[in-house]
Amino acid sequence: MIEQVTAFSYGACAAAFLIAAGMLSISRSQNRYRAVLLVANLVTALWALLVFARVVAPSIDDVSRLLIDLLEHLRTIAWMVVIGFILYFAYKRRFDSAVSWIFAFLAGGSAVTLIGADIYLLFVGQFTDVLWLRANLIARVLMSVSGLLLVENLFRNSGTEVRWVVKNLCFALGVMFGYDFILYAEAFLFGRVDEQLFSARGLVNAIVAPLIVVASARAKTWPVDLHISRRLVFHSATLLGAGGYLIAMAAVSYYLSDFDNPWGFLLQTAFLLVAALSLIMMLASASVRAHIKGFINRNFFSYKYDYRDEWAKFITSISDRTGSIPIMERVVRALAQIVEGTSGAVWVYEEEDDAYHAAAAWNMGEVLPGISARDELAAVMRTHGGVFDLKEKKIDGIETVDVAIPEWLANHRKAWLLVPLIHVTGMPGFVVLGQSRGPRTLTWEDFDLLRTAASQAASYIAEELSLRHLARARRFEDFNRQFAFVIHDIKNLAGQMTLILKNAERHGDNPEFQKDVMETIRNSVGRMHQMLEQLRATRRKNTDSATDLCALVSDLTRGWRLRTDRIRIDLPPEPLFVAGNREPLEAIATHLVGNAIDATAESGEVHVVLAEQGPPPHRQCVLTVKDSGPGMDPKFIEEKLFQPLDTTKATGFGIGAYQVRNLARELGGRLEVESTVGQGTTFRVFLPCSNDRGAGEPVVSEETHG
Repeated sequence: MIEQVTAFSYGACAAAFLIAAGMLSISRSQNRYRAVLLVANLVTALWALLVFARVVAPSIDDVSRLLIDLLEHLRTIAWMVVIGFILYFAYKRRFDSAVSWIFAFLAGGSAVTLIGADIYLLFVGQFTDVLWLRANLIARVLMSVSGLLLVENLFRNSGTEVRWVVKNLCFALGVMFGYDFILYAEAFLFGRVDEQLFSARGLVNAIVAPLIVVASARAKTWPVDLHISRRLVFHSATLLGAGGYLIAMAAVSYYLSDFDNPWGFLLQTAFLLVAALSLIMMLASASVRAHIKGFINRNFFSYKYDYRDEWAKFITSISDRTGSIPIMERVVRALAQIVEGTSGAVWVYEEEDDAYHAAAAWNMGEVLPGISARDELAAVMRTHGGVFDLKEKKIDGIETVDVAIPEWLANHRKAWLLVPLIHVTGMPGFVVLGQSRGPRTLTWEDFDLLRTAASQAASYIAEELSLRHLARARRFEDFNRQFAFVIHDIKNLAGQMTLILKNAERHGDNPEFQKDVMETIRNSVGRMHQMLEQLRATRRKNTDSATDLCALVSDLTRGWRLRTDRIRIDLPPEPLFVAGNREPLEAIATHLVGNAIDATAESGEVHVVLAEQGPPPHRQCVLTVKDSGPGMDPKFIEEKLFQPLDTTKATGFGIGAYQVRNLARELGGRLEVESTVGQGTTFRVFLPCSNDRGAGEPVVSEETHG
C-alpha cells in the first residue's frame, strides 16, 4: 500500500514541476532569472519522475537509487542557486549578512561532497561504513538549513513594495527545505528514513509548485514575464480541478464498493451519479466560472485583465452584426460583461424635457423612471465622470461623494454601479449595472476598463441619438417639401379657377364650355384630395402601379384649353404605360404645361409630345413640353431654375421646376432642359416604361389655331 501512495505522491510532483517548466519555457521574457528557474523546475521534475519509476518498477537495480540521490542533490542546489541569483542581482549585489556567506559555503561544500560520493558509488562501489552514512545525513541536514537561511534572507531583504512578488517563492522553498530538514533530522536521530515521511515528500513538493508559478508571474524586480492565454489557463485549471474531483470521487466510490453487503453497489452507483451530476452543474454554472476566473486573475497574472481580449469582446458585443439586439441594449450588455454583470439599463438625454429617460433595460425587471438633468446625481456624474458605486457612494472606489440618490434607484434590488457615458464635454446618457454573478471586489483595473469602454459606448449612443434626430429632421423636411408642393398645386388650381371665371363671362351659355368647366372642377376636387393624401404620407411610393400616360394627358387637355387655345398635343396611337402612380405624373404634366402657358405670349404656342424610345428592356417614355416663350440663358438654368423658393414670378413660389425634377427622379427618370433666349424652352421628362409594347410613332391627334 505504501508503494502506491509513494508512486502517486512523486508522480504528482513530477507532473506539477513539468507544468511549471512548460509555462516558463513559453514565456517571452529573456532575463537572467528565467534560465535558472527553468533548470530548477526541470531537475525537480526529473528527480520525482525517477523516484516514481523506481517505485512502480522495483526490479531496477541500485544504480537508479544512486541517480535519484544525485538528482536530489542537484535539485536542492538548483533552488539555492535561484535564491542566490535573486539576492545577488536584484538586491544590490550583496547578501545581507556574513552568516549567509558562511552557510552558503557550508552548503556548497556539502553538496560537492555528496555529489562526488554519489558519482564514486555509481562507478566504483558502495560505502558500507556507518560513519559515512551519518555524515551523509548531516550534510543533507546542513543543506536544508542553508536553504532555509537563504529563504529567510530573501524574504527579509525584500522591501514592502516588492515583498508580495517574492513571498510566494519564499513560502514554497521554505516548505521544501523545511520538510527536507524534518525528514533527514529524524533519520539522523533514529538511524533510518521514515517511509511515510518519504512517501509524502513528493506530494508536499507538488503542492508548493503553483506558488512558484505565481511568484514567477508576479515578478517585477526579477521579472519572469509570463504571457499565457488567460483562456488557456482558465480551461487548464478547470480540467485539472475536474480531474482532481473525479479522482477523489473515484477513491470514495472504491471505498464504498468494499462494503461486503448488498448496499455497497447501490451506494456506489448513487454516489457516482450524484458526483457526475454535481460536476456537470458546476461546469455549466456561470457563477462558478466567474469565481474561477477571479481566482486565476488574482493569483496567476500581473494584471487582472487581458485587455486585448476584453476590448475585442466589448467591440464584438456592442457591434452585433446580426442586428437582432437594439444598439441601446447592446451597450448595456457590453458594459455588464466586463464585471460579469447579469442585468442593467441605459438612460439617454432628451433635450425636450431636459431629462434622462430609460432607453433600454436588460433583466432589470421593473419600470425605470427618468432622472432630471438638473438632478444632483446627474450633475455629479457629469462633473466627475467616474464609475459610481450606488451602495458605497464612492467614485472609482476611492472618493466618497455625499450625493442624494433617487429613492427608487437607491432601493432597487439589482442596481450596483452607475457608469456615466461621457462624450466630448457632455453626457448623452448613463448606464446602471446590476450585481455580478459572484462576489467581486473592484480594483483600479475594473474602473479604468469601465471608463474606457463607457467612453467608446458614449460615442455609439451619441451617434444613435444623432441618427434619430437626423431621421426626425428628414421626416419634417419631407413633410415641408410635400407641403410646399401642395401649395404650388393649389396655386395652379387657383389659376385654373380664375380663368374659368373670366371665360364664363363670354362662354357661360355654351354647353361645351359648361361641360369643360364641370370636368375641370371634378379634376380639381380630385387633385385636392390627392394633395391631402400626400400630406398624410411621410414618403410617397410612386412605383406601386402603372399609369397610362396617354390617357392622363388626354384628361388634362380640357383644363389646359380653358387657359389657352394655342396648344398642340401629339399622342401615340397605343397606350403608353409608365411605372408609377397617377398623382406624381399628373403633377409633372400640369406643372410643365402650366409654366409653358404662362411663359407664352398670346401669339405664341405650346407643343406637347408624348412618345417612347430605346430598345427593350430599356424603353423610356418621353414627355416633351415645348413653348415659344422668351427662353432662359444657361447661367439661369444652372444656378436658379432648380433652386427651391427662388422665382422670377410675382405670384410664384419657385418650387415648380424643383418639384418636377424630384418627382421624375423618384419615378426612376430624369428631367432635361433646352432653352434659347428669345426662341423658347423645351422640357423633356424621361420615364421608364412598364411593359414591352412596341413603340408607336407620334401622331397629331388634335390641333387648334386661334
